[in-house]
Amino acid sequence: MAINSAHSTLTGMDQSKVPGHTPHELIEDCATADKIVKNYRDCIASDTPISYRETIVFGGAPMIFDTTLQKISRPNSDRFRIVGTALKIEDRHSVGSDIDFYVSLARNSMTTIELLMNARSDRDATTMSEREATLILCRKALLSLDDIAAAAARVVRSEEKNDTIMGEAVRDLLLH
Repeated sequence: MAINSAHSTLTGMDQSKVPGHTPHELIEDCATADKIVKNYRDCIASDTPISYRETIVFGGAPMIFDTTLQKISRPNSDRFRIVGTALKIEDRHSVGSDIDFYVSLARNSMTTIELLMNARSDRDATTMSEREATLILCRKALLSLDDIAAAAARVVRSEEKNDTIMGEAVRDLLLH
């Protein structure tokens, strides 16, 4: 396992102490660590990204995350790694957090496509399963973008009633 500096700053976990440790060694609550391990196992078993909402307590404070995990195969190897993205959301669910979640899904899918394409360029031949995986990821990205547009449209309708600057900004984004 490894975390980046943004995760370290947000959660208070020491980035240098994470590698080589399991979730059970890093997370205070055993049930939460069990869920994290299950999600990683589900990701390993899946050929597509998995996304879910989770609550993890760091330093006594619960934090809610929209998380996406993607298994990335290494070229010419049976080994793989799991790349995760987690977006911290507020305690209350809102249209804004929906937009953030769908944007995160789309970005993760597009990053995975980029990684797959880079791995392909290292080889001469492309297998059918790689093509299918790329198509699936493209479709997931497109569906996520549709969800973003629908959520943004809900914001526009909601903000039109109040005619706020935010509503005008979102409307401008949709029109351009």
